[in-house]
Amino acid sequence: MKAKWLRAGAIWLAAVGVAVVPGAWLEWVRWGGVVAILAVAAYTLRDIAEAMDDAPEQPSAGGALAAELQIVFRSTNGRPVDPNAAKLFKTAVMQCVRSTDQVMELSPETYSVMLPNVSLEQAQGIGRRICEQAANLVVFASDGSSTQISALVGGVAFVSGFTPSGHRIAEENLARLKQQEELSILISAAA
Repeated sequence: MKAKWLRAGAIWLAAVGVAVVPGAWLEWVRWGGVVAILAVAAYTLRDIAEAMDDAPEQPSAGGALAAELQIVFRSTNGRPVDPNAAKLFKTAVMQCVRSTDQVMELSPETYSVMLPNVSLEQAQGIGRRICEQAANLVVFASDGSSTQISALVGGVAFVSGFTPSGHRIAEENLARLKQQEELSILISAAA
């Protein structure tokens, strides 16, 4: 409401002041109009910022607000993976996540990714991209042999933000994946 009165006053000051004020005062009236317009803009921006701060956080599609992914890279032929390949793995993960996501290296083959503001479906999509990226990786050993890489992604999507039990749930899903051969992604929902 204040902004409407300020806006009306600024317009009146600019219009009437320019038409009625003698030439000596004209410059002062113009600067007064500029100050009034800036005040209107400041009040309007403040009101918009307050409205945004008061708005409740809306869950994203699927109801989840966050997710944690546990990723393990392994060779498809049973050979041990060269520890120097960790840079390739981290690059593969970084290419698949968003700029707001946090990637942590737990070991040379294991990574944890924290995904804020993501739905279960979006987390599964990121996990799928990581698996596809890993399928394109080939690691060369010092003896010249090559090893094809695959990834397992276990995770959990939270409805009410990150919880301490989430890391345990993500690890359990990853352990289940290691026992099965047909799945590469398992992300469950948690409260």
